[in-house]
This record gives sequence, structure tokens and C-alpha cells, in this order.
Amino acid sequence: MTTPRHSVLVTGASTGIGYAIATDLAKSGHQVFASVRKPEDAKRLEADQSNITPVIFDVCDEAGIQSAFKSISGRLAPDQPFSLINNAGIAVPGPLENLPLADFRRQFETNVFAALRMTQVFLPLIRETNRKKGRIINMSSVSGKMTTPFLGAYSASKFALEAISDALRRELGHEGIKVLLIEPGLIQTPIWGKGEASLNLAVSDQYQKPFQRFVKGVAKNVDRFALPVEVVNEAVRRALFEDHPPARQIVASLPIRLKVELGALLPSQWIDRLLVGDLFRK
Repeated sequence: MTTPRHSVLVTGASTGIGYAIATDLAKSGHQVFASVRKPEDAKRLEADQSNITPVIFDVCDEAGIQSAFKSISGRLAPDQPFSLINNAGIAVPGPLENLPLADFRRQFETNVFAALRMTQVFLPLIRETNRKKGRIINMSSVSGKMTTPFLGAYSASKFALEAISDALRRELGHEGIKVLLIEPGLIQTPIWGKGEASLNLAVSDQYQKPFQRFVKGVAKNVDRFALPVEVVNEAVRRALFEDHPPARQIVASLPIRLKVELGALLPSQWIDRLLVGDLFRK
């Protein structure tokens, strides 16, 4: 059965998961609007796929969001559902005791407040095309289900995004509008490279060695457990095109998936030991 063409806005499409989603959907003939912040990223997307229309704006900027809405609403292909994929996100690692509140706020501005504001602004377009299956897809993380040391800010933002998604799903379900979560584990993307400034965060003495072990452990785990970004594309297609997609899809390697599932079953003290490991050894 041929999937009807859709119009989709993907935020954070310059690299990583967002870029993969945008180009994958465009290759299948869907109309894709891709949010980027830099003109050079827009040119690269246009060169890669003719069905992609880059929209240059910052998802944390209200004026940029409103401008994007006007631009996109005037270009939508007729008689196609419109869906929003809130993918833009950053990771701000560090001990919560040492993490500046400005960095914590920046984490929430991008991962939570921007996703909610994008949803508020673009919901009229989704509702307008709802009879043709317009949807909202929020890119969460397994960190929205389980928190590890030094990822407190990132996990908090993803826990918040999960709660917002649950509320939206229940508030919009009577209209038939689906709000869906995708929860990747380690994926082969440059998100941690973008957080290098935070990885150089000045930490107090008691965290120096544990934080260094954490940084090395992230790199090691990416090598061992990260899945190719294409697996996220599969989850996105399922969320967009299936009649009855799951409300949540975990996209992770088996070891990470097992940790998440055990986290929901075992006592907290056991999970604490599992996740802390030997980070704080002498």
C-alpha cells in the first residue's frame, strides 16, 4: 500500500537525527520543511534533496517561530496532512551542584519550552489537516525514563517533555490528533560533540575524577552501543504513517533497553548501583 504524501516540519535538521529524518522523508516524496539556524546548513539540505524547504530560524526565538509559521502556512501542499516533529535539542552534562543555572535554563529553553511553543503555534495547521492524519511527534530519549549521574539537566528536560506529551495526547485525543513520543538511546549523532563546552565545565574537587570517567564512559558506550541513525527514521515513519502507532517507541540497543526496563521493575537502590557503577571509586 502506498503511503499518501505528507507535509512535515522537522526542527533541528542541520545534523544528526533531524537531518536523517528530513532527508529520509524527502527521498520518499514527502514535502519537508527543515528548521536550521545557519544559511550554510540550509544550502546543504537543498542540495541534498529537492523536496526539502529549509526554514532558517531559532526554535528559542518567538519572532523566528512566528515568521516560520507564516512562511510554512503559505507553502503547504494542498490536500496533504501537516505534521510537526519536535526534534531540536541539546545535551548539557555536568554535576548539578556545579552546573550554572543559566546552563540549566538553556537546556530547558531548547528541549522543553521551544518544543511546547512550536506545538502551540503550529497546532492550528495540524488541526486543519487532522482529518488527513496530521500529527505531533516529540523526540524524547531513554533519559526521559531513567536518570544517570551528570545528565541531570538533560534528563530533567526529557522527563518534562514526556509529561507535556502525555498531557497533550490526552487533551487532543478527543479530536483524533495523535501526540507521539520517540525515545532514542545512544544513536550515532554529534549531539555530545556539540556539548564540548559543557564537558569542559569547571567542577569542584569531589567531582573531578568521576566526571572525567563519565566523559570517557560516554565515548566508550557510543562505540559499543550506539545504533545507526536510520533506526530512528523507521520509528518516525511508523509514528507518522501507521493508523494506530504506539504512543512511545524506545529506539535503543538491547543492553540499554534492558536497563530501562529493569529501572521500572527493580528497587531504586539497585538501579542506583547499576547506573553509578564505579564512577565514584577512590
